[in-house]
Amino acid sequence: MKKLFTSFLCLVFLFGLQTSTVKAAVPILSLTSNADGDTVQLTVSSDPSSSVVLSFMKTSGTSYLQYLGNSNTSGYYSTTLSTTELGVALGSSVQVKINNQLSNSVAWPYSTTTSGSAITLSQTGLILTVGATNNLNINNVGSNKLY
Repeated sequence: MKKLFTSFLCLVFLFGLQTSTVKAAVPILSLTSNADGDTVQLTVSSDPSSSVVLSFMKTSGTSYLQYLGNSNTSGYYSTTLSTTELGVALGSSVQVKINNQLSNSVAWPYSTTTSGSAITLSQTGLILTVGATNNLNINNVGSNKLY
């Protein structure tokens, strides 16, 4: 009887190991516009050592997937991307996909540089619900004129 009980416990334990699954972490995406007016700093935290795929809308209106690389052993990934080279539509919603998990949606930042001057916004990718309010500061670096 004791042997039968021990065998039963072993089977329950092994069955439990086979049915347990580990869920992938939901990636957290952030985008920051750089001062040059073209490049954007992309940062993601998610599962360690996993492929990072960017999903975005091109200026042509087609959706596009771009493999960026792998997260490090801590689940962190960061890179600088060129808006012009990728052909990303400014303000379009972008996400990353890691281990079949989609990140939060973030709007591709707007930034304009003209003859040494840059317009910077205090926040990019601002999404508000109906009735919500927020302040947005516009700074014109290098000139006192705003067009």
